[in-house]
Amino acid sequence: MKLSKLLPILLALGATISVTTQAAVQNVAFLQGNTLENGSPNLSVAEPTAIAWGSGSSIDPTVFDHAFDANHQLVVKKDGDYLVSYTVPMLGASGARQTNSMEVYVNGEPAAGTLCASTYIRNANNHLESSAHNAALLQLSAGDVIEAKTLRLNAAGSISNIETASLYVELIDNSRSVFAGTATQTVGGPNLNQDDFSTTSALQWTSSRKDAAFSHSGNSATITLPETGDYLVFVNIPMTSAGARTSVGVSVLLNGSKIPGGRAEQGYIRNATNHDTASIHWSGLVRAISPGQTLTFITAQRSGITADVTVPAGKAASVYVEKVDTSSGVYSSGAFGPGDIADWNPPEKTTITWLSPEENIDSIIDTGVYSHSTGSGEITVRQDGDYLLVYNDNIEGGNARVNPKVTVQVNGSNVPGAETKTHYIRNADSHVAASASLVHLLTGLKSNDVVTVSVEQEGNTAGVFAPQDDFIAGLLFLQKKLPFVPDPNDPTPPRIVFFGGNIDGFEVRIEDVAIALNPDTVEATVNGQAVATEVTKVGGSTTVIYQFDDFPVSLSTHEVQLSYSDADGNAHSFSLSFTVTEIFTEMDPTWIVEGVNTSAPGFVARVTQIGLNVHGSSTANAENQLRGTYVDPDTGELYPNEANLNFTTGWVVNPVNVPGVINWEQDALSAGNFNDGNGFPDVFIPGIPGNFQSTDGIVAEMITFPQDFTPLESTVMMDSRYLPAPPFRTAVGEPISENSTAHVVRQTPCLTS
Repeated sequence: MKLSKLLPILLALGATISVTTQAAVQNVAFLQGNTLENGSPNLSVAEPTAIAWGSGSSIDPTVFDHAFDANHQLVVKKDGDYLVSYTVPMLGASGARQTNSMEVYVNGEPAAGTLCASTYIRNANNHLESSAHNAALLQLSAGDVIEAKTLRLNAAGSISNIETASLYVELIDNSRSVFAGTATQTVGGPNLNQDDFSTTSALQWTSSRKDAAFSHSGNSATITLPETGDYLVFVNIPMTSAGARTSVGVSVLLNGSKIPGGRAEQGYIRNATNHDTASIHWSGLVRAISPGQTLTFITAQRSGITADVTVPAGKAASVYVEKVDTSSGVYSSGAFGPGDIADWNPPEKTTITWLSPEENIDSIIDTGVYSHSTGSGEITVRQDGDYLLVYNDNIEGGNARVNPKVTVQVNGSNVPGAETKTHYIRNADSHVAASASLVHLLTGLKSNDVVTVSVEQEGNTAGVFAPQDDFIAGLLFLQKKLPFVPDPNDPTPPRIVFFGGNIDGFEVRIEDVAIALNPDTVEATVNGQAVATEVTKVGGSTTVIYQFDDFPVSLSTHEVQLSYSDADGNAHSFSLSFTVTEIFTEMDPTWIVEGVNTSAPGFVARVTQIGLNVHGSSTANAENQLRGTYVDPDTGELYPNEANLNFTTGWVVNPVNVPGVINWEQDALSAGNFNDGNGFPDVFIPGIPGNFQSTDGIVAEMITFPQDFTPLESTVMMDSRYLPAPPFRTAVGEPISENSTAHVVRQTPCLTS
């Protein structure tokens, strides 16, 4: 569908332009993006490469600068301490044991305490997803440049793609009470992989900020909390090991006892295919019930492997502790698990049930800002605004390679980028538990919006539950943030908050801040040529759309010059670029076939079967089977096609007309991504079971013709074991994708064994 079909009717606007406030948070930058600075989503990079924050840019412009002609960089305008947090979901495409690091860079150099490597993707038992997370305090100066860079750590040549990533940066001014520090070893030395009976496994901290509410000296492992109250805590520990299947966890101790839900352990290291690096991350609220309580973080062996695990050379663990006012604007609680049975690995997305204050004495709810019912996973916000969400969990059980995926919803719809997928549990060598952490800004919530956190299977099946030594598995913290209000005496011009391009063209969104944009002044060029754009302004938001007249070349890069004037007559100009990342091949016009019955949409299917499975799951052998070239060595004759509907001897293939959807399963069982549960029941493959009642050794070919290069009303459901051919594109058609209308002249053979 063309982008213009998704837009409201263009509004006729006069010269008078009203000013509206930019939707931003005071002292905060929140950026999102789904490509790297090279324009590609592919994370297989040999040099540290920054994420491009092109799909969302909300900033307090008095504190930050984010320009879309260098959208991988965030510039701070004030000296101070900044809490910097990132979330980077990723999806594996090919190759085993893919792992990427993520790290914050300041002025081109890695920042201490910001490394994450909890992104292991095994690519087995359906484990294809992971994510990177970190939250640490950095001391910055005006003009410093922040980037979040990724690097492929192992499995060179394999492919994993970035999904919607997020960067949250907040200026932590001197009025707030904070302790922050870094560590490179425990009291007992550099080895983090100490047993549960160790008395020397607490991390030693060197403070970088220590406000009056905290007591800490030298490199002590103990942080004293002089006052009662609630403390928001983030801890991150990068690690490396030469041992196979090591796993270290960190526990959060208050006065020597682990707090409920106070453990993180996503630091699995396989030590195969050069996978020797990982990290652990914990986030949550700690309550001090009396003055002088002590906070420590101990590491411990969490698998059966005793090999040393250390912080990598030149890197550091980090801790951030802030005393927060929870008397207003805060919701905080814990969870046993989702649904009624508290299984953290349900086959369908299931909402996590949060405990009420009556059920959990550590729960907090400002009833003027939130409502929540006992036994429910729904949290309703009662005030418009932006809300910081902090989530953590720790779970155990399952079987080989489970990896429950946690997502956040507003009114039932997933929040882009608000997900964590670091629950990989190998279930070997006593590795039976994992955890996840998430920091995310929920922007633009409205009164009566409903926030939920859900979990669902991503890797293997089997039940996963709260740890046996802790009835609390999940933690959730919500905090309403103050909005940014522009100073009318220091007007900030309108700014770009979104830029993206693809095979259709490009889209730009521009938000008014203290001074408005004049939509009549918008002009653009593409590759040096002036182009017509559609400009729509609604309130303080302007959308600019350009559509290619013809399809561009696959993987081509396009330079955009965008200019506009604001309501005060000031001119603004930007140099932007985008790459057509869709990979496709144009069909040769000589392929046009005459005499096709265009009034009969659908497919012609040729189904073949040799129950002995002679094709051996090889594509080349499948082609031979379709041609009918296999000879039975016992008879010297061609194998019969067991899917022959007429039961005749010899190799006979009966073409079958399929008028609509193809969603076949060899045993007609509910399977794959499309099944009875979501309205796409699986059916038998035509002719299967075959003449000898077998459901193995099948090769099927489906043939169709695009009519005048437009979609046919027929669909192939691409379940995981039936992989589509590389996408083809017609000269003016649409691409093929999972569950899309079919545009394939000849589909890659589907194999069963």
